[in-house]
Amino acid sequence: MATENVGGDWTVRGLEPEQKFAATNLSDDCIDAANRAQRSNPNFPGWQFYSRMVRGDTCFDRQLAAYAIALARAYSRCRKLNGRAVVGVRYRGNAWLTACAFDALERVIFGNNAASAVNQAATFDVNAETYATIRNNLADFMAAGVEDFRHELHHMLRKVESANRRARFFEAVERASA
Repeated sequence: MATENVGGDWTVRGLEPEQKFAATNLSDDCIDAANRAQRSNPNFPGWQFYSRMVRGDTCFDRQLAAYAIALARAYSRCRKLNGRAVVGVRYRGNAWLTACAFDALERVIFGNNAASAVNQAATFDVNAETYATIRNNLADFMAAGVEDFRHELHHMLRKVESANRRARFFEAVERASA
């Protein structure tokens, strides 16, 4: 009779959720939890953000870049409480908003910006305070989304692990009674 691993994945036992998701080879429970958490908000690329931050993956992701640019464009068209636009219609040039989006994405993933707001604003001939405000707000929006995804991911991991423990227990009871 072949020996089977009935106790689950022993390589991840006792690890914190962040350590489980940072592992090179994700366990079945982690993959299942990630899929379930991503389904809760399919329009937000939570897993891409989370995996870049936790696993330290530095590759350029087109989906994250597209999300950041779309968020920047949508935010630039919003209205403040006083009715004025966040960014005036004639100042919504794609180049500086795209740079804001990339800077915000970089800040969320790596924790800092490579270039200062003053240098970036001078490059695009935009007010430095406006550039910094837009960039910081975008980074805050993305960071809040990542934090929400992290909580959902950890909740789903606990749920999946609990269900799998229960299933393994009842399988063991059935084998013992047979």
